[in-house]
Amino acid sequence: MNPSTGKISTHTMVAEPPVVLDWVHRFEPPVKVVYESGPTGFVLARFLRAQGIDCVVAASSNLLRASGDRVRTDRRDALVLAEILAVGSVTEARVPNLDEEALRDLHRLRSGTAKDLAHVRQPVNAILLRHGIR
Repeated sequence: MNPSTGKISTHTMVAEPPVVLDWVHRFEPPVKVVYESGPTGFVLARFLRAQGIDCVVAASSNLLRASGDRVRTDRRDALVLAEILAVGSVTEARVPNLDEEALRDLHRLRSGTAKDLAHVRQPVNAILLRHGIR
């Protein structure tokens, strides 16, 4: 969003850091970028920051949405992010370093696998018990 005119520039692109950086370089500095935290991690934020771009990752759990607003599209979400960035009301997610993010990924995989194992073990144990196998 251009702060002087209020014009929002949109463009659909793949979420590859070099592609995003090429698009960002089309604008007059200073440029501030925002995107919503999600499964893609913080690779883009670290990349843009290393290139000198002010990049904010919005905590998706704290994004304000109207109570009746159930329709979510990338375009609508991007407009909301641009608007809250313009007024300075983005709740930022902390961007972890590479080691912290790797540890978080490992923890999520391990806890998810433990839950999956428990869900699979229960019906197997029930079948074995039904057949008198303890």
